[in-house]
Amino acid sequence: MDWTEIRADWPAYARVIAQRWPEVAEADLLALDGEREAVIDTIARATGMERTVAGAELVEWQMGEPPVDVLMDETRDNANIRESARHIPEGEDPLADDDAFGDERVPDPPMGRR
Repeated sequence: MDWTEIRADWPAYARVIAQRWPEVAEADLLALDGEREAVIDTIARATGMERTVAGAELVEWQMGEPPVDVLMDETRDNANIRESARHIPEGEDPLADDDAFGDERVPDPPMGRR
């Protein structure tokens, strides 16, 4: 994960970082506005580890995949909608009526089999 991306979605990432390092208060992280060096200082202070160790742990965490909690965070709804547009074939109207695909309703099961 690139820190620029992390900083751009800071509220969502602050939540995830607070879960990864539970000694760090989410409110404290939010106040840092994604400033990486301040995040390292805050993790080190809250956990009691050396700043270099906290920095190394943050780098290790950063090397992983973006957490699903972040990708699906409500603050990313507009970005996710824009991203999903690339999966719509050219010329298809996403607002068109879907009647051509059949009824989406599932029939009720026969009596006695509920």
